[in-house]
Amino acid sequence: MKIPFVLAPLVLGAAPQAPAQAAEVAGIHFEDAIHLGDTALQLNGTGVRYLAIFKVLAAGLYLSKKSTTAEAAFAAPGPKRMQMTMLVDMDAKKFSREFIKGFTNSVGKTPMSRLIPGLTRMGALIDNRGRFVRGDTITVDWVPGTGAVIAINGVAQGDPFREQEFFDTLLSNWIGPTPADWKLKDGLLGQSS
Repeated sequence: MKIPFVLAPLVLGAAPQAPAQAAEVAGIHFEDAIHLGDTALQLNGTGVRYLAIFKVLAAGLYLSKKSTTAEAAFAAPGPKRMQMTMLVDMDAKKFSREFIKGFTNSVGKTPMSRLIPGLTRMGALIDNRGRFVRGDTITVDWVPGTGAVIAINGVAQGDPFREQEFFDTLLSNWIGPTPADWKLKDGLLGQSS
């Protein structure tokens, strides 16, 4: 199924799933544990983003230790991963525009001014994709000493974003104090029933 208007994992509704073990979300399998570099990460929580009644993407958050609050997730030591798998086909430029629009709405204008160069570069990386198809996976990894690495289908897209503030601000879109979607935040933090 193709949806002409696609958007960011920031402005869609969500249906969370319970974490704690490997999960299948909208037909997408999330491993209960992964390795990022030399660090074992565990699945903290999952959810599905909706556009109206359409499932658009499945998301999972991986941390070094279980965290049921945003504060604990941000404070978790070592690497972190936000993983999103597309459930529909969508135009990458539209995704990028809507992602940045949702990002701005979520974090406010003051912090945004410091992050514009990184967001512009990230938008260009996504735009170059052309189109996402069902099953494409986007990961946003924080790797201490390296930075934030954005990968599509396991292939890193450009150089890492070195500032931790950039990664933390991206993560705040999903689990921060004013997330784009409260239900998805609850799912990613394992707070949904």
